[in-house]
Amino acid sequence: MAATELVTKRTLVVVLYEGKDSEGKDIFRNQSFSNIKYDADIQSLYDAAAAIASLCGGTLSRVETTVTSHIMN
Repeated sequence: MAATELVTKRTLVVVLYEGKDSEGKDIFRNQSFSNIKYDADIQSLYDAAAAIASLCGGTLSRVETTVTSHIMN
């Protein structure tokens, strides 16, 4: 029997660009959201991240997800 994966949790991380510091280095801020439907489609996750970024006043730099899963045989 082949091993299977059961996704149990997904975390959405919205990475916002906040500008530059006094030394000219980029400043980023992360906002994490852990109560995300584990089977949400990718476009919906991106759309939610873009909406969150617009409400936070930052510029959306990137969207990350972290998936927790159980691997069973």
